[in-house]
Amino acid sequence: MAPIPRRAGTRCLRQAVDAYRTEQQGRLNQAAVKLLARLADSRDASKAFARLKLTHTRPEVCLLSACIEADKVARTFHQRITKQKDVLGRAKRWQEALGVLRKFVAEVAASEAMCEEVAGFDLWSLSIFEPPAKRAELVNALDLIAASIDWRRGIAEANIAHLGATRDAHIREAAENAAIWVLAAGVYDATRKAPLPGRPHLSEVADFADVILRTKLPIDTNRVRHVLRKRRRLYVEMVGNQTKRYFRKKAADARHSPR
Repeated sequence: MAPIPRRAGTRCLRQAVDAYRTEQQGRLNQAAVKLLARLADSRDASKAFARLKLTHTRPEVCLLSACIEADKVARTFHQRITKQKDVLGRAKRWQEALGVLRKFVAEVAASEAMCEEVAGFDLWSLSIFEPPAKRAELVNALDLIAASIDWRRGIAEANIAHLGATRDAHIREAAENAAIWVLAAGVYDATRKAPLPGRPHLSEVADFADVILRTKLPIDTNRVRHVLRKRRRLYVEMVGNQTKRYFRKKAADARHSPR
């Protein structure tokens, strides 16, 4: 991949927005276009952009894309979180149905003992009564279904952790916090310099979030810091749960594998 050319100095936010809109021509929806216009007209966003001192095109694209995504997350948060919670609810029902099917497999294993013998008439040797699958094959199929349910539930849990939804969170506040998290990740990605990580840039994130979310009360650095800390904790818990689930599956596979 060719290196990204360095520009002499930095551009103002309006110049960056114009360049981004030209590059993304035809791929931006109406909401994104309106948001970019609002950012370009905002003095606070322009000052925050200048403080970041971005000198490459790629960081500008990362930042503006993150602003668009943060706005989208805030607007669609309720639908997104409802979808993931619905998956968790269905996963519970799937798990219960799996328990019923495992009982059925146990009955299939005992079916041979249920065949009534009639003297001088070998009914059960007819091919129409041959079992469609062996018990081990049925057990293996159910194990695969169980693993798939667990996998889908894990994705839903990861999405919920990413969105930062908690039971006690107000839906509007949770949507704003999810947008702040997405925006903070974008600012971090735009300002990091390999091999060293970037800085949180709390004040810049707060200024951009103010313009994007248009909350009644200004978003300050304390709220941004709180969101980042809470979201990191959710991620650690989610990754821990996924890791435990992974090793439980590995242990189960080892127990059932032929020696």
